[in-house]
Amino acid sequence: KDVLNYGDYASPDDSSLLFVIDVHLRDREYKIASFADINSWDEKCALLEGQILTWLQGFSDIFQLNVATGEIIGKHEIDSYGPLFGLYRLKDGYVLHGELDIIGLDKDFHQQWLFSGYDIFATRDGKTPFEIKSDRICLYDFLDNYYEIDFEGKTITRDIKCRY
Repeated sequence: KDVLNYGDYASPDDSSLLFVIDVHLRDREYKIASFADINSWDEKCALLEGQILTWLQGFSDIFQLNVATGEIIGKHEIDSYGPLFGLYRLKDGYVLHGELDIIGLDKDFHQQWLFSGYDIFATRDGKTPFEIKSDRICLYDFLDNYYEIDFEGKTITRDIKCRY
């Protein structure tokens, strides 16, 4: 019952959360508990690719664990101005859905591009703020502005309704 605490968080309190990631392998199942910043989201925080579990922790950290051996094989610091909500796999790398930025990473987690809107990538009216389609990423910000970007972070469509 190990708890991974790479952010040096105290026990869960008003400024931290305890995430529990369920790992289901062919021959066994177990849980990984990890402390994270209070602004973290749990829905899209982890990816399992083969034996490598990759997950977001807090504002700026991505960790990788070999689930077969239990060994941490990577820690990657991401330059982000706000919390990271989701980690998604693309053909040649990854994309991060952050509160303020959408960040494209290569397969080694080096930043390739960054896209920002006029407000945070969250909505108050039930619209999906972040969606990956086959050839683009569709985004809404809190001001109801709409953006489409390609997988290199370049704008395809922009429908700006409000700039403050």
